[in-house]
Amino acid sequence: MNQQSTFECVKRTAWGLTMRSVWQHLGVEMSEVPNEGASQYDLFFSVMERLLEEGSIKLAHDGKYLGGTIADQLKVLKDAWPAEPGEDDIDGIGLWFLAYAPAGIVWQNPDGTETWT
Repeated sequence: MNQQSTFECVKRTAWGLTMRSVWQHLGVEMSEVPNEGASQYDLFFSVMERLLEEGSIKLAHDGKYLGGTIADQLKVLKDAWPAEPGEDDIDGIGLWFLAYAPAGIVWQNPDGTETWT
């Protein structure tokens, strides 16, 4: 499976769900068909970047969109990412996404409504 088809699948299956769900759906896709040696971390940020670029999502915290460029917004997430994630941080119950992530996803629905996660 190439990165384009992984992106399309994750976008379709995780639409309207949390950032943790995007991570989990990406993990499922990677477990079924490896992605040319790319790490889940790298693919996750690639997916997030593409979703932001095409306007499918915005990142927000406490009811306000993050400012700056897409690179600036992703840097906020990367800077907060655990240096050595434990099972509970990323894979297990996704504690990092639930308690420590500095932003969440706001999906921009085709009908113009938003889904805040």
